[in-house]
Amino acid sequence: MAFDDEIVQWRDKLDIIDGEILDALARRFQVIDEVTKLKKKYDVPSLQLKRWNEILGRMIVGGKENNLSRELVKDIWNRIHEEALKIENGK
Repeated sequence: MAFDDEIVQWRDKLDIIDGEILDALARRFQVIDEVTKLKKKYDVPSLQLKRWNEILGRMIVGGKENNLSRELVKDIWNRIHEEALKIENGK
């Protein structure tokens, strides 16, 4: 099999995974919309530092178990968290 044929197969797999990542992010932000409503209802601040530290710690451990660097996991989850806070603060 030629390189062009093989690379297409791998790229097709990557395209599927990329779509799954986008779908998962969209679902996560839909849940954040619901969490935002609940926090507003009970007058709870957007940033819950204890919860955030638990999430980040869990993601770092999970990343390590999946051979992902700590820096990558922290960068991704910090960016996701920033976007979540924007949603929660109506920006």
